[in-house]
Parts: sequence; C-alpha cells; structure tokens
Amino acid sequence: MLRKLIKYDILADYKRYGIVFAAMFLFSILLMVLDRLTDMFKENRFIQVMMIVCVMLFFAAVIVMFTMIFVIATIRFYKNLVRDEGYLMHTLPVPTWKLIMSKFITTYIWSVAALIVMGICFGIVAGEPLWIFKLDIGWEILSSAFTEDTVNGTPEQLRNFFLVCFIVMALTPGFMVLHIYMSLALGNLFHTHKLGMSVLMFFALYIAEQLLSGVAMLFMSSEMVEYLTVIDSVVPFEAGYRYMMTSMIFSIVYTIVLMVGFFIGSERIFSKKLNLE
Repeated sequence: MLRKLIKYDILADYKRYGIVFAAMFLFSILLMVLDRLTDMFKENRFIQVMMIVCVMLFFAAVIVMFTMIFVIATIRFYKNLVRDEGYLMHTLPVPTWKLIMSKFITTYIWSVAALIVMGICFGIVAGEPLWIFKLDIGWEILSSAFTEDTVNGTPEQLRNFFLVCFIVMALTPGFMVLHIYMSLALGNLFHTHKLGMSVLMFFALYIAEQLLSGVAMLFMSSEMVEYLTVIDSVVPFEAGYRYMMTSMIFSIVYTIVLMVGFFIGSERIFSKKLNLE
C-alpha cells in the first residue's frame, strides 16, 4: 500500500515539477547559445546584457526549483492530512505512519530528480552535459592536491570527509520536511488558527533546535580548545580535520535523532490527537 501512496503523491504533482524542470533546461540551453554568441560577437552589448539577464534567470530558476519542492510538500501534507481531505485520508485502511512516510519519500524522490536536472543543466551550460561520468579525473586532481605538502592529508581522510559531507547533504531535505510535518502536527492540536499556530510552532521548534545544538557545540568547543593546547604545532591540519569531522558527525547524529523524533511525534499526534478542520 505504501507503494500506491507514493505513486499517488508523485502523479499528483508531476506537472508542476515538469514545468520547472523544463524551464531549467530552457534557460541552460539559452545560456549555452548566448555564451557561444558572446565569444563570436565580443563587442555586442545587447548579447552581453541578454547573457547577464539569462544567468540571473537561470539561478533564480534553481532557487525556485528547490524552494518549490518544500512548498509543494508542505501544501500537500497540509491539504491531505489536516484539511478536508484528511477526513478521507485517515479513513483509508492504512496506518498513519505510511501516510506520512509516502509524502516523506516522495519529497526525497523529487529532490533527487531536481539535483539530477540541475547537474545536467550546469553541464549543458559548461558544454559538458555528461560531466558526471568524468568525476574520476576530478577526484584524482583533488586527491593529489589534498595529499601534497601544503595540506599533508591522506586519501583516506579525503574520502571520509566527502562521505560525511554527502550524509549531511542527504539528511538535510529530510530534516527540513519532517520539521515542517511536526510543526503542522502541533498546529493541528489547536482548535482555531491552525495554520498560524503551525507557523509559530515551526519557529519555536527552530529556536529549541538551535539552543540544543548550541549547548552541545559549546562542550565540543571546550574539548577542542584543550586538544589544541597540547597538540604539536607542526600538525595544525590534524587538529582542524579532527574538529571538523567531529562537528559534522555530531551534526549527523543530532539530525537523525531529531528526524526520528519528528516522525514519531507527528505520527502519534495524527494517530491519537487528530483534530481536523
């Protein structure tokens, strides 16, 4: 049943995403053409102005594309589970966690699709649409630069750093979506002004998250200062690398804990404290 719910959520919004993705491809092709024309007619002010305008529109389309993912995710969740459609959705022979999970997974699917589209579009602009298949060359250059004397790192450290960065980036959209879901679930507990209370809960949760992470980072910083006072000054990279990796690993664990808490919290509220409009 979860697969059917995901299919329904994808089909419900594919036209909206299709328009934005098509606009991205259009701007990228136009940028590529203008770039060629700029090289051919270097003194043409009109083409230069058009190039600048198109670049601005292209990056605006990138921002709109990723913003749209979270806006649509919020609207669909709110309409399906909190507003009138919730009377039907919550009567389906499906546990509440599957209703939430389907929307969560769908958001990830569209996020990955947007990243792929963005990568292809940047490749079109650069004249290398299939640049992703040449990443091994870039990795070799980066690895050699990372291990030279000025940095004095190791290939293993570089791989670990990119792995941790990838996990952080992969968790970010899920965390943002579940933060929104939890805010809407808390707003659902109020009898009036549910949307307004959901917005208020969004900022309240954000403040609480920042306070908790700030306190935790203070403890980490104090330990790092102590570490820096005893470490040999000839290996400053090791100190910075250790602190950076520790901070990001803490961020990963902290994010996962909050994501699990938000998912369980929103599921429990909609299961036990449903209060539809």
